[in-house]
Amino acid sequence: MRPFTRCVALLGLGLLAAAPAAAQDVPEGTILGVVTGANGEPVARALVEILDTDLSTVTDDGGRFAIREIPTGVYSLRAGA
Repeated sequence: MRPFTRCVALLGLGLLAAAPAAAQDVPEGTILGVVTGANGEPVARALVEILDTDLSTVTDDGGRFAIREIPTGVYSLRAGA
């Protein structure tokens, strides 16, 4: 292996090793909930989105959802069937 290639490979491995350590500094949370309709019944397969992010999920048959590994903060949600 040429010296430049070896240096780039070692630098890449160093960056990969540092990434998990840096990510641990940011607290994360989970949003759990249940989507219900106007009649109070759970809504299955509803799309639940965190506004102004790329984070979303779909409810299960009981209308339950969980969005994990969210940086701590205040968020607005939108749900639609």
